[in-house]
Amino acid sequence: MTEKSFSLEEVLSPESLILMDSSAGRNHVELAGSWYASEIYPIKSFYKVDLKKLQLKIRETLIMRYISLFPQTRTVQEVQREIEDFSKILNRKLFQMNKHYGFASIEKKRDVPNDYYQKSDEVKKHFEELCFCINQLVNRSGKIALMNHLETPEYNQLFRIAEIVAERPGIIKGFEERYPIFLEKKENNLKTDESLTATAFYQAAYNGQQVRILTGDSDIGRISRGMRKIIKTSPNFRDLKRQLLQNWPQVYFFRTGEESVKVA
Repeated sequence: MTEKSFSLEEVLSPESLILMDSSAGRNHVELAGSWYASEIYPIKSFYKVDLKKLQLKIRETLIMRYISLFPQTRTVQEVQREIEDFSKILNRKLFQMNKHYGFASIEKKRDVPNDYYQKSDEVKKHFEELCFCINQLVNRSGKIALMNHLETPEYNQLFRIAEIVAERPGIIKGFEERYPIFLEKKENNLKTDESLTATAFYQAAYNGQQVRILTGDSDIGRISRGMRKIIKTSPNFRDLKRQLLQNWPQVYFFRTGEESVKVA
């Protein structure tokens, strides 16, 4: 597919249903993968947090908040759950680091760097801002989550197609690779990518909506393309193909480090 660029405002067309993923605001390569697992989980001190990456995470969250406020924006329950879980994890970490910072202040350790307290205060302020922004996003995502299609046979069929595609080698990262620390059991896999793509295809096919998925996750694009190929080539899906012929869902990503958005 030819790559094209759009402004975020162009993508957020009032004529389209916008499906927001939990990574919709990500546009910096520094935050690719699990920022929390690799950058935040292992440390106890505000001082050791990379302030630049923390500021990028705040920016990403504010972009998602902006996207979520458009009247045509929706998400799925699994995305809402991911955002809520992340909010709980961040708030827990904030509590732990506040506790550690308090002990350091009391002990007045001799070996702390000269800028320890100044940098720690700055990071603490930004970490609290991130927690506040994520909490706002939790509330908003709960209000825009789509649910009324979940028990229909049509949706279940599309979800199974998404599962089949996702199970193919190279389509989606393994669950353990994505969540190596704070989601230890495979049963906790929400299958968010499959739910998001299946919902997009359902809304396009059965509600006649033009659907655009906003994500920072390349797996979504691969699943969407795989579903499209199955529906186009299998004789079992002739009716579904006819319904989607001029209305295939589209997946949009931010260009890395830029304000423009590309279609996959």
